[in-house]
Amino acid sequence: MSENGSGTSGTRVPVLDALVRTFGCYTGEVLRRHAAPLGSWRSEAVWGEEVLVVEFPDATADPIGKARAFLENDLEDSAAYYVSYALKELNG
Repeated sequence: MSENGSGTSGTRVPVLDALVRTFGCYTGEVLRRHAAPLGSWRSEAVWGEEVLVVEFPDATADPIGKARAFLENDLEDSAAYYVSYALKELNG
């Protein structure tokens, strides 16, 4: 494995969809439970695919998409930063 987390050919290793979904759902549930008011999960069609999002009165969060970005891009897309930023915005 090379220094950038890719395979020996220089291409990135694919992230497992189950890992992305599990990490995203966990992140979304932390966000949903700690925001005021509480958010709720719902399914939304995005680019022809059904995705789960967390809906709040004035915002919608895509924690599963964020989890994919974090696992593919490393610290460039930190989940911790995402949750703390979203809670700050949602809670005022």
